[in-house]
Amino acid sequence: MTVGQVLRNHRATDRQEYVVPRSNYLWHLDGHHKLIQWGIVIHGVVDGYCRSVGLV
Repeated sequence: MTVGQVLRNHRATDRQEYVVPRSNYLWHLDGHHKLIQWGIVIHGVVDGYCRSVGLV
């Protein structure tokens, strides 16, 4: 195996499972600041129930 194959087969991070009673009960917010030197910041939110995406 090559180094790339070994890295791709590396064990993924375990995610915590959760249960929410309805839509809009839990939201996840994340920001991407890599382009801030040009004045661009991107924020995204995900509904934890149906996992639909919205951009802010």
